[in-house]
Amino acid sequence: MANSIVDDRETALVIAAPLSAAEIEEWISLQTTRFVKALDLRGEAETDPVHAPFPIVRLSELFAALKDDRPRLTARVASAQAEIKAAAQKLTPQAQFRPFGWEDLCA
Repeated sequence: MANSIVDDRETALVIAAPLSAAEIEEWISLQTTRFVKALDLRGEAETDPVHAPFPIVRLSELFAALKDDRPRLTARVASAQAEIKAAAQKLTPQAQFRPFGWEDLCA
């Protein structure tokens, strides 16, 4: 009985080459790795979709998800900026100015 090593790691595929869907599907069928997801970055992904036994995320879908997520990210950035400003205002009275540089730290 032959020993075989089973690789259970989840592996994703990024399609960034200007290949046709048929070429990509053929390449996928030749692989021993089992993919759990693919990101199709081809400009032709809309008109020449890849069909595979795992989910394919097209570039347009990725951009739509990023666009939908923008308000949440904007709110998080505003919150972080407010926290940074509050921390800076709290530490400003403790600031030490050393006009002569590092030498007075070692004296």
